[in-house]
Amino acid sequence: MKYNFLILGLVMMMAACGNSGTGMKNNDQQIAAYITLPGVLSTNGIEVTAKLTAIGSDGRLKLEVKIKNNTQKKLSINPAVATIQGDTVNNTPYSFEGGETGLVPGGESSFISIYKPINNPFLMQKYNIRGDLKKAYSMDLSFIGDVSGQPLVSSKVDFEIADQEYADYLSKFGIEKDFQGYNLALNREIFTSMQKKYMLENKIYVVNDHDAHEGHDGHEEHSDEKPDSMNEISLVVSGNEVMIDNIMMKAVGYKIKDTFTVFFRIINRKPEVLTIDVKKFILKTEGKEYNPANDFLKDNPGIPNTNGVIRLDLNERIEFIFEYKFGPSPKLLEWYLAGFMNSKGIKMIYTNFVFSNVGKM
Repeated sequence: MKYNFLILGLVMMMAACGNSGTGMKNNDQQIAAYITLPGVLSTNGIEVTAKLTAIGSDGRLKLEVKIKNNTQKKLSINPAVATIQGDTVNNTPYSFEGGETGLVPGGESSFISIYKPINNPFLMQKYNIRGDLKKAYSMDLSFIGDVSGQPLVSSKVDFEIADQEYADYLSKFGIEKDFQGYNLALNREIFTSMQKKYMLENKIYVVNDHDAHEGHDGHEEHSDEKPDSMNEISLVVSGNEVMIDNIMMKAVGYKIKDTFTVFFRIINRKPEVLTIDVKKFILKTEGKEYNPANDFLKDNPGIPNTNGVIRLDLNERIEFIFEYKFGPSPKLLEWYLAGFMNSKGIKMIYTNFVFSNVGKM
C-alpha cells in the first residue's frame, strides 16, 4: 500500500503555514542543492539514498528518498514520520507521496516529501516567519520499520550546502539580513476603556456562561441582555495579542526591503458570525494610504467568500497575510480594520491598530 498525502493541519482556513517573508511568488524552481553524507547508507541489509534540494522563493525543501530491501523480511516505509532536523527543530513533511507498507525482500521503494522548515524559532513564534534556510540539516531513518511500524534503523543522513552556494542563496533569497520587526502598539488602558464603551454603545454584547440557559425545547439559548457595566466585558491585551469577547486576535508586522507585511490571525470563540472584507484593510503612514499589494483571496483560492467577504463561524479561525509597498521604514504605522465586522456589519474594533518599529532582528 502506497501513501499519498497532503498534511493540512488542524486549521479550518490557513493562509500561510509560516510565511517566507520574501514577498515573491512561489514556484518549484531549484534554488540550492544539499550534499548528502553519506551518499549511500547501507545498514543491516537496508540501502538508503537521499537527495535534498531547496525549491521556490518561499524556502521549501524537497526530499527524495529511495530504499532497497536486502533483508529477508518485509519492511514498512512511512514518509509521514520522516523528519528533517535543523538545530533543535524537527520538521515534519507538509506533503508527501510514495512509501510502502509492505516492502518485500529484494524490492525497492521511494518517496518524495516537501517541507516548510522552521529555521528561526523566534521569528516563527513572534512573526510567523520561518527564516532563512539552514546551511545543514539531518534526517534520521526511524521511518524505516518492520511490518508493525517498529523502527529498524537508528542511523541518520546529513545534508549540507557548499559554502559559496549558501552565500549565493542568502544574497538572493535571504530575508533575515533585511528584516525589521513591528509590534502592535496599543495603550492598554485607553484601548480597553474605549473599546468596552464602543461595544456597549453598539450593542456588541458579551455571551458568558451564565448567559446561556436551557430552552423549553432542550436547546441552548443565549441572552441578548445588555451587560450591567463595562466590567462584565471580557477584554485582554497582551503584547501582539488581543482577546475581545471570546474573539482572539494576533496582529504583528514586519518590513523586508520595500514590503511591509501584516500577519493577522482571528479565532472566533463567540457564538456569532464574523465577517472579514479583505479590501478594507488599509495602511496609513506619513500622510499616505496604501491598499494591499497582494490579492489574498487570489493567493488562497480555497477560502470560501462572497464577493470578497469571508464568513467566520463559531470555533473557526483564519490567518491573513497583507502586503503593502512603500519606501523608507517609518517609526509608526496605522492599520485600518474597517473590514473586520460582526454579522450586522458593525466594526468589531473601535479604532485602528498602530504598529511600532522595533528595528532589525
